[in-house]
Amino acid sequence: MIGMTTHLPVRALPYDFELHDIVLMALGHHPSDQMFARVMDQFECLCAESAERPKIMLIAMHPYLTGVPHRINHARRAFEDVSINFASRAVWRGAADRGRDRRRLGGAPWTRGPIPRR
Repeated sequence: MIGMTTHLPVRALPYDFELHDIVLMALGHHPSDQMFARVMDQFECLCAESAERPKIMLIAMHPYLTGVPHRINHARRAFEDVSINFASRAVWRGAADRGRDRRRLGGAPWTRGPIPRR
């Protein structure tokens, strides 16, 4: 959805509760590896469906839940596995702090390969 302000366009993305660490971990009490399984399952499904039309996959993670020692490696593994799949698919990868820099969806991803460790 795109709207306009007096200076810049406003874009809105759907908010996903399926890949949301608060829903999975804090409310649902799922095991730590459940985020990895769901990310990979959703990525594969949306890639298959994207042959007909573009799809958006959102992941909501918070450092106080996913960033703890018994969960962080599952999240890192999910992002690394999805990143590896970027090379063979027409996928654009954005982030909350970088999405405003893209003028359109599609095209080449702004980064490929493993997620850099901080």
